[in-house]
Amino acid sequence: MSKLIKDLYGKRGEFAAEQDISAYVDYAKNSRAESKALFANQKTQYRSFAIIPDIVAVDIMTKFHLDVNAHDNGQEEMQKIRKIIIDNYPQLLTGNIVKNTKGR
Repeated sequence: MSKLIKDLYGKRGEFAAEQDISAYVDYAKNSRAESKALFANQKTQYRSFAIIPDIVAVDIMTKFHLDVNAHDNGQEEMQKIRKIIIDNYPQLLTGNIVKNTKGR
């Protein structure tokens, strides 16, 4: 399967889209394994939270009406997106810090 989003149409004309996200899941898994060693001082160093494939961004937009790529997302939107990722797409988390879903 292509790494790009593939559109599909059912027998009744319904639309669906899919994307192979296995490389994203593998990347997230490897990042989680390395994150403890790389970020010993987690409060002062940058760290990744999650990797979000296009198909997941589309799914979040469709289901939750949030644009994960919007440049003007504020703290409130980012906290909602963070909770959505933790609750619905935990395999895409790139870090091990998920205890506080309020973003604090």
